[in-house]
Amino acid sequence: LLSEFAGSAQSLSGAIRVNPWNTEELASAIHTALLMSPTERRLRQNKLHRYVASHTASYWAAMCLAEFQETIAAKPTIRTLPLLNAKAVVTKYERAMNRLIVSDYDGTLTKIQTLPQLAQPAPALVEILRTLSSDPRNTVFIMSGRERRFLESWLGKLKVGIGAENGFYHRMPTAKEWESIGEEIELAWKELVLPIMKYFTDRTPGTYIESRESSLAWHYKDADPHFGTWQAKDMQISMEDVLSNLPLEIIQGKHIVEVRHRAVSKARVLEKVLEELCSPESVALHGGHEVDFIFCVGDDRSDEDMFQFLKRWKKTYSEELKAAAEAANAAIAVQDEVEAGTAAHASAASEVSAGASAGASADVGSGGAGSGAGDHGDRGVEEGGGGEGGGGGGFAKWLQSESGQSGGAIAMRRVPSMFNVRIGNEMTSEATSYVENMAELRRVLRAFASVSKKDSDLRNLVAADN
Repeated sequence: LLSEFAGSAQSLSGAIRVNPWNTEELASAIHTALLMSPTERRLRQNKLHRYVASHTASYWAAMCLAEFQETIAAKPTIRTLPLLNAKAVVTKYERAMNRLIVSDYDGTLTKIQTLPQLAQPAPALVEILRTLSSDPRNTVFIMSGRERRFLESWLGKLKVGIGAENGFYHRMPTAKEWESIGEEIELAWKELVLPIMKYFTDRTPGTYIESRESSLAWHYKDADPHFGTWQAKDMQISMEDVLSNLPLEIIQGKHIVEVRHRAVSKARVLEKVLEELCSPESVALHGGHEVDFIFCVGDDRSDEDMFQFLKRWKKTYSEELKAAAEAANAAIAVQDEVEAGTAAHASAASEVSAGASAGASADVGSGGAGSGAGDHGDRGVEEGGGGEGGGGGGFAKWLQSESGQSGGAIAMRRVPSMFNVRIGNEMTSEATSYVENMAELRRVLRAFASVSKKDSDLRNLVAADN
């Protein structure tokens, strides 16, 4: 008999593995061993003996050294994230006119807590979020894996957008009702996942299951760090076998394993937020400025979806601006040709007019005809001038149509300053930079709030003078 918690349990498959904390299971295993036939005992023993005899201490040492040498020979390129340049970010923030700030909640704005009730934001954090969300240039959105009832009670009074359960539910900053991107998603799969999670919960002290409206999460923050991680990997393998044909994904976060529908992600909510911010109505509210500053921060696997999406979005946006610039240059070239043709026409008309005037001087009896020709020449010049003015108006109309603004100011478009920031330096992250910890992030957010506070004070002074 071998405890399934022993390190050798994964190797000695010939043994009867049991959970020593389950007395009924242990008694049943002892009973099975005592009644086992001599043939089965011999086969199991031979299997165990072969493994132990071949996998000696010398064997493991040689394998370890061989892998070590392979690693040295390969010399893999280690990608490290650069540290966030806080001063440069604050400078970009100060100059921006239409900003989007997106942040994860647990592990980013607050410490990861075992119980949801303990994850309430500190008063200082609430005040920072209040200042940022009160700035008319800002759109603040908080993404979380928590249920919406908790987020509503903590952040509901602030003018911030909220994404609950990793994007299954969301609420825009100015909205009162929650929306769901997965209203038609079938949740019957929970009946398959729950028994597997319960099995590992019974065998891993310090773990518990959180049943959310759209997902199931297995927490092991209070379990033994090494054993909890081991069990999390084993549980993922077990679930992958069962869920391979279902549209589900298994997310390994910080001390958590979450099972959710593939259609649910923070990136989908972020996509909807950017669509709204780039709409003509939103651009008009920001003085004709499209989004020119994006600051996105997170700490685990669920936030990588946002980083990846923003990279793709920025690339597409840059290509659109490039195409628009090329179209504008082409339109200017065409307009230059039109203007050149109009100028040539005007010059020819002037020559005709001059010739007609000379003829009038030579023939006194044809004065009336000379006068008429002169008038025709003047009209030709005026028509030429009108052509130039019409051309300029047409180009302005073209610019307005390209900007999507009808009868208003032309939208000011440029590639936004974008910062995908991760808490901690994770080599495999899609982020562009990192901060050491939550305290460093708090300093950056506090600097943002300070800039917004100064702008607010200045607007109040201007309003008072008026």
